[in-house]
Amino acid sequence: MMWLAYRNKHGAIATAPRLEVQLAGVQAMIVQALGGKAEPSDFMPGMAKTQDRSSGIDFEQALGAFESMGLVS
Repeated sequence: MMWLAYRNKHGAIATAPRLEVQLAGVQAMIVQALGGKAEPSDFMPGMAKTQDRSSGIDFEQALGAFESMGLVS
């Protein structure tokens, strides 16, 4: 159980994801230093960006779309 507690607090020990996060941070700092706007997630294709929930569709709209395609009845 100690291992699980450590992993939940600090993340996995796998070096590749940790290196990717560190390099993405450096890349974002370089872009920002040169006057650009970037976040570390811009340089991490495997990391999902958070979406603004207000710009999406709600459940009723999604259900209506599925019904119009005949996927649900």
